[in-house]
Amino acid sequence: MQNRSQESWLRFLLMEKTITALEVQKRSPDRINVFLDGEFAFGISRYVGAWLSVGKIIDEIKTKSLISADEKDKALLAAKRYIRYKQRTEAEVVKKLEQLKFPSEIITTIMIELRDKRYVDDKEFASQWIEVRGESKPRGKSLFQFELRKKGISADIFEAAIENIPDEYEMATRLGKKYLKRFSSINDNEFRKKLAGILSRRAFQYSVVKETLDELIRIRNEEIEE
Repeated sequence: MQNRSQESWLRFLLMEKTITALEVQKRSPDRINVFLDGEFAFGISRYVGAWLSVGKIIDEIKTKSLISADEKDKALLAAKRYIRYKQRTEAEVVKKLEQLKFPSEIITTIMIELRDKRYVDDKEFASQWIEVRGESKPRGKSLFQFELRKKGISADIFEAAIENIPDEYEMATRLGKKYLKRFSSINDNEFRKKLAGILSRRAFQYSVVKETLDELIRIRNEEIEE
C-alpha cells in the first residue's frame, strides 16, 4: 500500500499521465488526438507521434517536447508548401511563417534546415532572377538591385550575382529593337522620345540610353534606304 502511495506521489511530482486513447482526426487524417487520463490533451502529427501507444506513460517534459516537435513539423510543411511551385528567398519564407504566427525560435530552426537542404538558396535565386529577366525583360542594373532588395536579397549576394548580368548596352539594344516595327510610322525625333522613356523606365543609365538610341536610329535609316 505504501509503495503504491509513493508511486502515485512520484507520478504527481513528475506530472506523469497515461495515454488512454489515440484518435485520428476526421478532417486531418495525418493528425491524431491524444487523450491523457481520459481527457483530450492535444493534437499531433502522426509522424511526430508515431511512437505513442495507449497505456504509455508520459510526463510533462515529454508532452511539451511532443507539442514543440509538432509545431516545428507544421512550420516545415507550411514552408515547403509555400516554396513548392515558386522559388522564394529566405526573407519571403520567414515573412510567410511570421504571418502564420509561428514562434521566432521555431522559424529560426526551420530556416536552418531549409538552408542546409537547399530548399532556399538566395545566391541561386539572385542568379536565376538576373539571368531570366535579363533575357526576357531587359532592365538596368539599378532596377535588378531594387527588385532583389525588395525580396530580401543582401547587397553582397546581389553584387556577386550581378557579375553575370548581360552587358547593359546589349540588353537595351535588344529591347529597343522590339519597337522598331511598332514605331516605324513616326519620325526619328518622336522615336527617340518614346524609346528614351521606355529605356529610362527600365533604369538603363543615360549613357546607355543615348548610345542605344543612336544605334536604333542608324538601323531605322538603313531599313528605310533599303
